[in-house]
Amino acid sequence: MQVDYRNKDIMWTASDYDTSIAMTEFPYIELIEYKQSASQIRSQYEYWERRVKNAISGGGNPYSKLYIGDVTTNEYILPFFTETHHQIGQNWQENQAPLGDTIKRLTNAAEAVGKALYPAAGIMYPKSYAGANEYLYDITFYLINTISDEGTRRNKEFLETFIAQNLHVQENSLAITPPSLYTAFVPGVRWSPVCVVSNLSISNKGTLNRNADGHIVPDAWEVRIQLRELINESRMIYQSGMLSKGGNTPREGGTGQVTVKVIEGA
Repeated sequence: MQVDYRNKDIMWTASDYDTSIAMTEFPYIELIEYKQSASQIRSQYEYWERRVKNAISGGGNPYSKLYIGDVTTNEYILPFFTETHHQIGQNWQENQAPLGDTIKRLTNAAEAVGKALYPAAGIMYPKSYAGANEYLYDITFYLINTISDEGTRRNKEFLETFIAQNLHVQENSLAITPPSLYTAFVPGVRWSPVCVVSNLSISNKGTLNRNADGHIVPDAWEVRIQLRELINESRMIYQSGMLSKGGNTPREGGTGQVTVKVIEGA
């Protein structure tokens, strides 16, 4: 299914916003959905053998086909009203790699002598970059069920689809198909080449009623979606997202310095 809140596919507000000008100014996040299969996951082992060879030789794209999945028919454009913009966390760790075991023993001995002669002593080692912190961000919006029966139906259809697509499939007693993967794009804010829904919370708000089908439906649903990036943002990924022309989703890698299309079919 395709969900575009700008076309009233879901009833996220009771305000009348049915003008083309208004729709060009509302902030949004776009999620494009991918699905993995057991056969795709098995085929990735062969791919990684080739990838390691490319890395050793110094060639190859660092992002291409890092995850294997086929695009589904589901695409979501959802309201983006959040304070999230950017948060960068870096890890730098002490690096003793160039030192052999003998030198390490000598420096440890020197440190022990120093502690005997001075109030405190310690050897200073250089620190090396150890990667960026994992990034998570949230989006929150409301689906209103008091406007029309058709609006409530569309809200319910979206929730049922989104919930199902973010549950694993128990293929048999051993095999499991993981929940969906996504690319996420917020114009001028964020480009996530591959992420997952790490937490989905849907709360009933207002009065609870039973509809004609016997289902319990509240006045509104509060939808909270937390996205977890599976690839830490790099300068190339950032530039690819920010340089996409006209604020369009960089589905094929944007117009930045590198192609960042990560999820591809087997």
